[in-house]
Amino acid sequence: MKRNIISTLLLILVIIAIPIIIATSYSNKYDPYNEVFPDLPTDEKWEYVKERLFDGETPNVPKLKGPILFTLENATKQDSVMVKNAMQRIRAIIPNKEIDFYERFLGKSPVELANYMAEKIKSSESSYNDFYKGFRYFHIIQSTINLGFNTDTLKVLPGVLPDYQHYPAGELSTVIRKTSKSGEYSNLVGADNIHFSIEKNELEDDYLQSLITAHIMKSLCKIQNSRRNIKQVPSVYGQTNNSSFSTIITKNDEFLLQKLYAPNFMEEFKEYLFKTYPWYYALNFIDKKLAETYATWTIVFLGIFFLIIGFNLHNKEYNIRYFKYFIPTIILLLWLISSMAIYNYLTHKHQYALDIYSIRFIIITIVAGSLIALLLFLFDKYVINEKMSFTLALLLKVIFTYIVLLSPIFISLVINAGEINWDFSFRNGFPVLTVAIGRGIFIYLNHFSENLIREKDLELSRLKEVNAQAEVKLLQSQINPHFLYNALNSIASLAHKNADKTEKMALSLSDLFKYTINRKGKKDSTIGDEVEMVKNYLEVEQIRFDDRLNFTIEVDPSLENTKIPMFLIQPLIENAVKHGISKLESKGQITLRIQKSEAAITIIVKDNGPDFPEGLVSGHGLQTVFDLLRLTYKEKASISWKNTPAKQIKITIEN
Repeated sequence: MKRNIISTLLLILVIIAIPIIIATSYSNKYDPYNEVFPDLPTDEKWEYVKERLFDGETPNVPKLKGPILFTLENATKQDSVMVKNAMQRIRAIIPNKEIDFYERFLGKSPVELANYMAEKIKSSESSYNDFYKGFRYFHIIQSTINLGFNTDTLKVLPGVLPDYQHYPAGELSTVIRKTSKSGEYSNLVGADNIHFSIEKNELEDDYLQSLITAHIMKSLCKIQNSRRNIKQVPSVYGQTNNSSFSTIITKNDEFLLQKLYAPNFMEEFKEYLFKTYPWYYALNFIDKKLAETYATWTIVFLGIFFLIIGFNLHNKEYNIRYFKYFIPTIILLLWLISSMAIYNYLTHKHQYALDIYSIRFIIITIVAGSLIALLLFLFDKYVINEKMSFTLALLLKVIFTYIVLLSPIFISLVINAGEINWDFSFRNGFPVLTVAIGRGIFIYLNHFSENLIREKDLELSRLKEVNAQAEVKLLQSQINPHFLYNALNSIASLAHKNADKTEKMALSLSDLFKYTINRKGKKDSTIGDEVEMVKNYLEVEQIRFDDRLNFTIEVDPSLENTKIPMFLIQPLIENAVKHGISKLESKGQITLRIQKSEAAITIIVKDNGPDFPEGLVSGHGLQTVFDLLRLTYKEKASISWKNTPAKQIKITIEN
């Protein structure tokens, strides 16, 4: 009972906590069209980075992994100076990045390196994964930017951050190639190159310098052509459309490039994102697949929790059997609702997970759950019978569960579309089949656990019975030596006084042991036999005490064949003799009365000896009687004693 109450409280707590947590996280105003939180205190520079480098779903931000190298084609002295100036400015922005000319860094031209590496690869002496100055050749080639200059026309050919991971290292020798006699290297880094041509005599030197620097900076960073409504800015990285270009280099552009090539760029960006935005939004923005993984595992653990709670509540005994179907069905549907809400909450930047908790949706869920539970209840009651094998019954239950759960999907499809969409039905049918099989596994485990518990209970009962029998035999063995000791003392005291009485006592004692020996191995006897054994005992004691002991026995004739534990009455009589009559100098009287009522059987032993002292059990050796009653009758028997109005001890055994 207590466990069911705890399970119910935990279930209610979880069901209430989930929408509260989601609602609390949705406390900020959200603009779904622009995917922004207008009220949040954001940092302008980091927002510039966020909007232009990230696609809002993956943490992948392309950048050059090798040193930034330049090759010049047909460049004049003035052109070279401008390129060096551009390189110097970029070094100031990203000082931790190696920036140099290609041939000075490698000691070879691109074509010489390509031919050299091709020969090495053929002879298996080297590969593009080998290192040079701490960089892979593969990354060195991919990080090279070729600037082509003609006499009248400037042509800038930067490698615009290609997806170089798609190019196997062995194919790079075919990607890097000389394409004209003039020495122009197109596709130098295996990517789409940006071609910019303009008459040089139309350009001022300052603008030409800005143009070269801006193109080089543009080639170092791949700006996302995002579908989000991002504000366009007239600067190098301010345009998200690749067809747009600007020579203006702003502080935000420098910050973006600096952070992009910083060693701990992703750590800094994640720290800003999670500090500024709600964590569910930040998680989805930085890595949607990771968010989906978290959501999946959360649903799995939530399912385990609901399964444990459902198992506890399913095993509860209900006055109305229908509730054994209704409760698990509602718990299953609550898990589905909670799972959908959690999955939407963890895998979407939009704030619509709470829509699942609408009153209309919850009412439909409860009604559907009630009907599903009713159908399952009626099927088990009128179709499944005890004559069926467990395997057949289990199979039928799984099939019927699948049909019942899938029916609403078919009905809704027919109502909405006028026909069955088999593809949609199959995609929804698989989870339904999983639930149906899950119910079958649950029924099997429940059946298996019940059988296991039943077997363990039976085994435990057998062990208890064996243990009880052993204890009874031990108690009986304790009674016999005790009585023998007293009887032999009595015979010894009469041996020199009265031979006839001694003989009679010895014969009576023999009859007593004959009674015990004939019942060896038995743990119970009849009231008639026990009374007969008590008479023999009292006769022995009467000879010893002579005229000082009288006894009376009154037994309801209908009780003579009633079973009671062996030696249950004898210790009471022995106690009356030893602690009662033996203390008197006058005549002693012992009365044994066994009666029957509608509620119980009573065994009463009276004597006129001294009153019972406190601590009767320990002081008068009646512990064996207590133990016999406990082992045989448990809580249905008791023993009591009193001194007034007459001294007596009474055993009560409930019918």
